[in-house]
Amino acid sequence: MATLRRLTVLALLAIAFDGAELLGPAAAQAPAVVQLPSISTFGVNTSVSAPDRGSVSLGGVGRSSMGSTAYGSGLFPGNRSFGRNLSSSRTSVRATVQDLDALDRATLERASAGRESQRSAAEAYLAKRRLAIVRQSSAGQVPPSSVAEARRQRAADLAGQQAEAVQNIKRARDAAQVGKPRVAAMFYQLAAKQATGELKLQIDKEAAAAARNSAASRVAQTGRTSARQRRPLPH
Repeated sequence: MATLRRLTVLALLAIAFDGAELLGPAAAQAPAVVQLPSISTFGVNTSVSAPDRGSVSLGGVGRSSMGSTAYGSGLFPGNRSFGRNLSSSRTSVRATVQDLDALDRATLERASAGRESQRSAAEAYLAKRRLAIVRQSSAGQVPPSSVAEARRQRAADLAGQQAEAVQNIKRARDAAQVGKPRVAAMFYQLAAKQATGELKLQIDKEAAAAARNSAASRVAQTGRTSARQRRPLPH
């Protein structure tokens, strides 16, 4: 009986060592991880209105998945792994309007502005050169004809101002006659700025008289209004 037990133990030990030798190379290998690509596509068939240089969202797709794997027999606890995957995809459209006519106009305008700038610079340079030549030739002397012409121009300007002042005086008198003292005062002020000499003195006198008449008229009107308000009502 003892010999049978000894043989049984030796047989079990031999089986255990054989199993260890068989599992040894497999246990020595490092775990390998393999990652496979996941490709998915989706499309949108719709019509949207997008502003110039703006974007509009067309929609999206969201995906999620979860799984678990368990190793081992039902009698003994084994290894269990869990996995979860989340993904989201969105699509949008962006619109940019290319106005070719506007681009052509802007390009031509810039070219024209460049030519005008060059022409203006050339004309300014020529004018400066001519002025320098005239100053050198005249040596700072003004011809008598230029002085006479300036005097005639000055006299013509003064005559025009005097005529305009006379017209403003007439407008002021007409406004005063129809009961518009403020309009009359405005035309008197314009005439006083344009006139000189005796005409200016006459305008100042008429403006002052018109202002006094307007004030007296307002006082009289106020008195008549007060008298009507104080008049007793008939019984």
